[in-house]
Amino acid sequence: SCVDGHCCGTPSCGTCQACTGAGGTCVPVTSSDDDTCNGTKTCDAAGACLNKSGQACTVAGDCASSSCVDGHCCGTVSCGICQACTGAGGTCVPVTSSDDDTCNGTKTCDAAGACLNKTGQPCVDGTECASGSCVGGFCT
Repeated sequence: SCVDGHCCGTPSCGTCQACTGAGGTCVPVTSSDDDTCNGTKTCDAAGACLNKSGQACTVAGDCASSSCVDGHCCGTVSCGICQACTGAGGTCVPVTSSDDDTCNGTKTCDAAGACLNKTGQPCVDGTECASGSCVGGFCT
C-alpha cells in the first residue's frame, strides 16, 4: 500500500499517524498539522488531535499547547497584567479600557494596558487615573 507517499505495510494509518516508520510502519505525527485532524485541530506531542493555539477551550486538555488561558488555547501558560490570550495564534495581547481580573477591584486597564485607578478612587494627579484626570483628589 502507498500511504503518505511511502510503501506501507497497512492500507492506512490512524489519526495523527503517518507511514514514515522503519519497514513501512505507521508512527505518531506529533506537534504538527496532519491531514487526519480538521482545520482547527493539530496533533499534540502524544499524537492526538487537539485544538490549535488561538482556538476556544475550557480546559488545558482541549489544547495541543496544553495551555487554556482566557478561554483560548494559548502559546504561554499565562498572560501579564492587562493582557488576555485573544491574539492571533494564541498570543497575549493588551486588554484596554476595561476591567481585567489582573487588576484589583479599585483599578482598571487604561488605553495603554496598565492598571490605573478607576473613577472615584483617590489620586494626587491624573497619572494615577485610567481616565487621565484627577479633580479634587479623586479620579474623574
